[in-house]
Amino acid sequence: MSEAQIPTSLRREGWAMLDCLATLFANAGHEVTTLLDERLIDQDCRNKLSAQGLDFNLLVQSLENRAKSTSRQVTLKAWNQLALNSDLTLVIAPELDGILQECLAELSRHGVKLLNCREPFLTAACDKWITAQKLAAHCVAHPSTWLVCDFPLQSIDLAQRWCLKPRFGAGCEGLMIASARDVPKIVEQHLSTSDQWIIQPWIEGRAFSCSTITDRHGADHWLPLVTQDLNVWQEPWKDAFVVWRLSYHGGRIDFEPSQQRPIDLLDSALCALRKPLVENFSQLDLANVETLGWIGVDLLQDLNGNWIVIEINPRMTTSVIGLSGAANSNLGQLMIDGFFGKLAHNAGGSLVDFNHSL
Repeated sequence: MSEAQIPTSLRREGWAMLDCLATLFANAGHEVTTLLDERLIDQDCRNKLSAQGLDFNLLVQSLENRAKSTSRQVTLKAWNQLALNSDLTLVIAPELDGILQECLAELSRHGVKLLNCREPFLTAACDKWITAQKLAAHCVAHPSTWLVCDFPLQSIDLAQRWCLKPRFGAGCEGLMIASARDVPKIVEQHLSTSDQWIIQPWIEGRAFSCSTITDRHGADHWLPLVTQDLNVWQEPWKDAFVVWRLSYHGGRIDFEPSQQRPIDLLDSALCALRKPLVENFSQLDLANVETLGWIGVDLLQDLNGNWIVIEINPRMTTSVIGLSGAANSNLGQLMIDGFFGKLAHNAGGSLVDFNHSL
């Protein structure tokens, strides 16, 4: 994927997360170094990062390098050189186009110490079809899901509107909502042979996310609920259909007593994706070291108050920005402590206190 193909929204969220995490790690007393692609950074970003005392190197994508290898190969080579000289590395990347998996696989192959989830949990969470299958197999509340190419059109009456989205995507990129009337034509005319799309009934409700810091022992330390404020609009698609699109417009930490975190559901969701790991290893610690660091779960509370898992994000999520601003402890340091197994597991309790007035 070229720089021109990176959605503006993802680029904006990526920069925000980088800025937040660099500040957290630096404030905790760590030396922070990052690598910035010269094509994706402007002078304002350079000045801001320099003012924070962040050590950064510019990745110069020369015409010679571009002719010999892909942009991603150049980036990964530079990342490897930097990471191998670091004590710990955290990758911020989307699932889009397999970017996250490829980056982590390459760094893992070189023995880099990563504060990220890895295989096979990574594949289960990055692929929305595999996620749906695992959640269904373990009876975790999740929308009914089909591959578009296998969708039984006789099921169209189950919902008035349907959600179609790429199996491998990040955020709301590519997602569209179509009426039950249009879905058969969309499937037959444009997606009938596609195994890269999934389809689910659209469920009305309130969107939330809940993140955990998972330590090296596999213990999940859940943070507060965060609302997901989504903008909805209509636009034409393929010059024949009108579909609804979504975009993420931020959120807020929800401290309302009526919005208690559905901890059992959250635990069950991650357990469902981890389950094959536990069965394949004799020691729990060896299995759960593949789930490490920050993991986000997208949730929906339907109109009847029922909680439903929508997606699992095996990576850093934008909610870290708001959560870190309200936390009375440094979330960056807590992730590092989790990597080294130094977090106390508080069953049913909170890992960190938050300022409810923010």
